[in-house]
Amino acid sequence: MSTYFPKVRAALGRTALQQIGARMIEIRDAAPRRPEHPGFLQKAADAILG
Repeated sequence: MSTYFPKVRAALGRTALQQIGARMIEIRDAAPRRPEHPGFLQKAADAILG
């Protein structure tokens, strides 16, 4: 995965990316299924960014 986002990995580091990935797995089932609604996108961003 790091080959896809080298600048992101450099900026955040491996630990932060692992934490983000773990959080995404935790909230996967609650993620919105219709991203065309802006409110859903905001809720997803809030859930990930805490």
